[in-house]
Amino acid sequence: MTPLRPVRGLLSGCALALAGVAAGQPPQPGAGVNPFAPLSWQSAAAPAAAPAAPALPPQVQDTASAPPAPPPLPFRYLGRYAAGVKLVFLMKGEHVLLAKAGDTLDGGWRVDRVDGPAIQFTYLPLQMKQSLATGDVP
Repeated sequence: MTPLRPVRGLLSGCALALAGVAAGQPPQPGAGVNPFAPLSWQSAAAPAAAPAAPALPPQVQDTASAPPAPPPLPFRYLGRYAAGVKLVFLMKGEHVLLAKAGDTLDGGWRVDRVDGPAIQFTYLPLQMKQSLATGDVP
């Protein structure tokens, strides 16, 4: 029985041939190259990277110059009922609320108008108006 030839010599020759061809050099048979050696895409003569610039502190925004804004409306429109007084069904979280024009709801919201394609609210702490679209036809 013939002893097995080590595969290492065969692999190193293939790796060397491929490395030489990739570099534009003719293949050199017999030279040993480790095919499992770590490789890098950077050339060995690549200059060292410049040191990173020091991190700048985050910019602090001047909140005094920005006008205050009301929070987003916490209500969702469920429907309306119009038998004499126009009422709307609103949902806040898991709670269903029944409201009409002039009602003040928890959280500082006043219902100003319930007719038309939107419900008009006023956020009382800032006296700012917002509307909630109902999708209804006016």
